Amino acid sequence: MKNLQRIRTRLVRIVPPIERWPTWLVSVMGLMTWLVYEHQQLMQAALLGLLVPATLAAGFTTEAMPLWAFVSVVAVFIAQMRRLLADCYRVLAARGY
Repeated sequence: MKNLQRIRTRLVRIVPPIERWPTWLVSVMGLMTWLVYEHQQLMQAALLGLLVPATLAAGFTTEAMPLWAFVSVVAVFIAQMRRLLADCYRVLAARGY
């Protein structure tokens, strides 16, 4: 926890507030945030769409279990990133970008 606070403190010192960013950078960040936010849901669906038929074809073996665990972790990570990007997009929209 202490390391995360240290990283956050350093980032706050390095990155200027959004009000001082050039307009083109804010526009690009807003567009990238929106695109990634929209495509993460497709990535989750694609992971499950590929994993289910593969598991049904191979059967529930000991090799399939770690794969399901990995996909579950990736799906949770994608969901967390989606929430973070939604917050970023809301901040950009609230500030008129």
